[in-house]
This record gives sequence, structure tokens and C-alpha cells, in this order.
Amino acid sequence: MRGDGAALFIVSLPHFWLFARNPRHAIAFSAAAAAATVAGSIRHQGWHAEEFFTGNVTFTLIGWVAGVLIGLGMVRVVEQSDERARRLSSELESTQLRLAEAHRLQGATEERERLAREIHDTLAQGFASIIVLAEAARSSLGTDPGRSAQHLVSIENTARENFAEARVLVGSAP
Repeated sequence: MRGDGAALFIVSLPHFWLFARNPRHAIAFSAAAAAATVAGSIRHQGWHAEEFFTGNVTFTLIGWVAGVLIGLGMVRVVEQSDERARRLSSELESTQLRLAEAHRLQGATEERERLAREIHDTLAQGFASIIVLAEAARSSLGTDPGRSAQHLVSIENTARENFAEARVLVGSAP
């Protein structure tokens, strides 16, 4: 049947591109297959110039040229796609690093805020008590020294409690 060799060659063209190691090998192998198809066609049908341009030989050569052009185009598309994937992967990695840094900073900020609330809730109240007790001790110093002494003991105890609380807050409690 006329055209069977060319048809088989055309159908097999994508395989050269799929299984070759690189475009150069695909072109070489497909050229060898095209040459074998042309040689087989000439051997089978003989050499007739009028059939050369209308039969298997012409379809084989046109198919090979089209296959090479399409193959090279697809190689280019795949290379561009691979480059885009590498670029996107790099951008993703960079974004993940920035996100991790943002989470770390957010954690540090939240810890500072928690520590500030703890300081306000515990130490600030203790310091306020010390101030009130010191004012009371000063005001009763001339009239009731015993009462002033009690206030000074309370100031000392509150200061010790605040000191212990501060050590707990910063994680260095004994």
C-alpha cells in the first residue's frame, strides 16, 4: 500500500522526542528513521521522479521537517515552563522564609505584650503599694514612730515580693 511507510513514520515521530536524551538525539534518530523510510520506499517502488514528489518520500520529508519544528517548539515550551517552575519555587522559598521571620517576630511581640501585661498586673500594683506605704510612713513619722516602722516593714515585704515576682517573670527564679 502506498503511504504506509510515511504514515508509520509520521505516527512514530513523537516517540523520538519523548525517548531521546536531548533534541539533538531526537533530530538525529528521526532523520535516520526518515532516511530509512525514504530508502525503503525507493527500494519498494523504485526511483521515479514523478512519484518522488507525490508519494511516501515527500510525505516523509515534510513530516520530518514538521516534526523537527514542532519538537523544537515543544522543547522550548518545556524549557520555559521549567524555568518558570524554578523561579516560582525560588519565590516560594523566599516567601516561606519571610513568613517564618514574620511568625518569629509576631511571637516575640506577643511575648513582650504578655510580659508587659504581667508587669502591669503584678509589679505595678506592688510598686503602687510601696508608694502608698512610704507616704503613710512619712506622714506618721513625727506623730507615731511605731506606725512608721510598721509601714517600713510592709514596704520591705512588698519590695521583696515584687523582686521575687520580677525574677519569676523573666524566668530566673531561684
